[in-house]
Amino acid sequence: MKIKIEKNPYLVIGVIIFFILLLDYLILLRPQLALLKQTSSQAGSLSRNLKATKKDIASIEQFRQRLSTLQEKIAVVGERIAQEEEMPVVLENISKLAKQSNLKIIQLKPFREEEKIVATSQAGNIYELPVLIEARCGYHQLGFFVNKLENGRIFMDLAGMELLPNAEDSLHHHAKLVVNTYILKKK
Repeated sequence: MKIKIEKNPYLVIGVIIFFILLLDYLILLRPQLALLKQTSSQAGSLSRNLKATKKDIASIEQFRQRLSTLQEKIAVVGERIAQEEEMPVVLENISKLAKQSNLKIIQLKPFREEEKIVATSQAGNIYELPVLIEARCGYHQLGFFVNKLENGRIFMDLAGMELLPNAEDSLHHHAKLVVNTYILKKK
């Protein structure tokens, strides 16, 4: 069955329209669809970023308050950490606290070989420096002393403790304490 083109002009127009649509799809429409898909994904990403930015802008006052609170805490902590040249003052402070607590100090010395960096700040490195304290005292005096050490102006904490009985005096014991002090060494 042979179709005559002269007798069927709709067929010719249909074939021409088909080829035009095929060319339109291949040349124009497919690149536009790819561009639309890419733009759609970028719009979604920008929308998420915009929401996050709006949330951050809304909470900027909270960030400022948090910053001022943290700066105050840093200032307080900075005052409680002794500088390297203040090490004799730290040892003197321990001695004063011992006298206030009725402890008799037998030996008080820092362990320089165990010094280690625990933090770094803009001003310098903060070192943990253990101090050995040997003393004679009663239980209550020792507890009072440890409390004063840990709550004092200069930041210190108790790292270890050994309490030995005294055969000659049952009310006073031989105590060995290791107290960590924190020293700032400037850069």
